[in-house]
Amino acid sequence: MSLLALEKLEVSYGGIRAVKGIDIAVNTGELVCLIGANGAGKTTTLRAITGLVRRSGGRVMYDGAEISTLRVHEIARRGLALVPEGRGVFAQLTVDENLAMGAYARRDRGGATGAAGPDPGRRGAAHHQRAAGQPCALTAGTRAARHARARR
Repeated sequence: MSLLALEKLEVSYGGIRAVKGIDIAVNTGELVCLIGANGAGKTTTLRAITGLVRRSGGRVMYDGAEISTLRVHEIARRGLALVPEGRGVFAQLTVDENLAMGAYARRDRGGATGAAGPDPGRRGAAHHQRAAGQPCALTAGTRAARHARARR
């Protein structure tokens, strides 16, 4: 069984089909890259996986369960999050810490108390969670990774 599977995933913006029936299977421990020209649908695919854009067809399976119909916060609480390229990262944090922030989920309904999730201040928090089989963060670019490699 795959950790993440896309089956005939489709996304449309109005009458324009941005993603046209993608099938992908990612097994535990695998690293998979989406490569393509600008406008090919890479970011849209990642946004559809995490529920940030609505699918027009197909389904998304994560850790054996269909997540296609879940809301964004429900998908994040299961451990799947999108960390945006460049513009949406914290430059002072490492890649691991940025991934931990992307997987962070508040459990309260409105106040600033009762937060739960990874401790982004601890070095290696995301690494420990991945080793324990918890979050799986997706990234839509390489700028943050290049920046973090330069810092290490």
